[in-house]
Parts: sequence; structure tokens; C-alpha cells
Amino acid sequence: MTHSTFDIRNAAFGISPARRIPNASWFLSHEQFDDSINGKVVIVQSRDIQDPDTGGQYTVKIYRCEKAIAEDSWSHQRIRLEPDSLDFNFKPLILESHKTNELRVLGEFIGIIS
Repeated sequence: MTHSTFDIRNAAFGISPARRIPNASWFLSHEQFDDSINGKVVIVQSRDIQDPDTGGQYTVKIYRCEKAIAEDSWSHQRIRLEPDSLDFNFKPLILESHKTNELRVLGEFIGIIS
């Protein structure tokens, strides 16, 4: 099955993604429909997220997934949303298995719009 994808313009506010995305920058993201985003910078939404920069439910972080693999299936055991910052005071946002279904990946970071 193929899905149509497109690029989305986004604005980043805050310094937790500042290593790749400077504060108040516009950037492009690409919609994602599979699990190939592990280790990539993504835009996510969750009611359980309180982003330290904005206090909002959206954040830009490096996505890390730990899976529990069964015989014919898998499930998310834990998702870590790691800051991509030059400031090491930022800590990862960690969602345990019972919270991972509430996480929505909106897109993968492509690049800064100049």
C-alpha cells in the first residue's frame, strides 16, 4: 500500500531542537506512515507532552523506539523523544507503553527554509 506524502512548512520555537533548527526558524517536514523514523528528527503531538520550551502539546525531537516483539507482531514498549540541543540541560521525554498510542508523528524534519 502506498500513501501520498507531501512537504509541510513548520515553525520551530525554542531551543530544544536548536542543533539542527534554530529558534523561530521555518522548516520543511515530510509526512511519515511507517516505522522508518527511528533515530530521525520528527514533529510529534501528544496530550501527554508538556514541551519545556513552549508548554505545548507539539514538539520537535529525535525519535527513539524500543519494541516488544512477539511471535507475529510487535508493540511499542517505550518511546524516547530526545532533544537535539546544544543545551544539555534538556532531558528526553519518555512515553511508556501505555502512553505510546496517544503519540502522533506528524512528520520527519527535512531541512530549514532560508
